[in-house]
Amino acid sequence: MHNDLNVKQAKMEDMEHVFSLYSDCIRQMESEKLIQWDDTYPDRQLLTSDMEAGSLYIVRDPDNDRKVIGAVVMDKFQHPEYQNVKWKHTKGKIIVFHRIAVHPDAQGKGLARRFLDMMDEKAKKLGFNIARLDTYSANKRVIKFIEAHGFKKAGKVSLDERQEPYFCYEKKL
Repeated sequence: MHNDLNVKQAKMEDMEHVFSLYSDCIRQMESEKLIQWDDTYPDRQLLTSDMEAGSLYIVRDPDNDRKVIGAVVMDKFQHPEYQNVKWKHTKGKIIVFHRIAVHPDAQGKGLARRFLDMMDEKAKKLGFNIARLDTYSANKRVIKFIEAHGFKKAGKVSLDERQEPYFCYEKKL
């Protein structure tokens, strides 16, 4: 159903393409005066750790297999601040999505929806039945997207020095 995307676990040889994707997303955010990511997050060290853990998944451009046009980290890590959230779904195996990125040139074409659908299916196959994520509360476009994808807001946390909090979301898979 959603297997039209070339989704793979990122490998170290993908690093330059992955880093370029995140850099392009950061530049777009900055142009929109959205200060969510910057030169310190996500950085090469974090992305390397994600790759080494096997938790970073990428989507390649169907017209240029060398270009990475989407990425997401899928793992079990929950920020310690998540303990303060009143989660509705607490029974089950929880997966967390982090650092969801779609290249600016590929946005608005349904790629993120199809990519996240595929990751939901992968998580289910791995035995997870609850998905969680957080996003910067000032990022209205991403909030609209994840709510349309079935995530429900569960609370908010402060994760860094940003002026605005991060909203926490969850859904049953």
